[in-house]
Amino acid sequence: MNNSILISPRVIDTIKSLPTEEREAIASALAAELILGKDPDDSLNSFQSVLYSMVRFYVKHDTERMNRMLFEFGSRQ
Repeated sequence: MNNSILISPRVIDTIKSLPTEEREAIASALAAELILGKDPDDSLNSFQSVLYSMVRFYVKHDTERMNRMLFEFGSRQ
């Protein structure tokens, strides 16, 4: 079972580009969900929830892409 996640440069750059309040809220919510399994909506306002959805999509998409690449590489061996 692979529980790896990828926090890509795209995710990091997106979070870093946010204003301080949103940056801290999104980073904390991401860590809380991915590490602790907490619901991110508990700590975010409406605007931050929209931003979080975008960042979470990036994490999911980039992780799936990495897993596909690893699978394809492994099947060539």
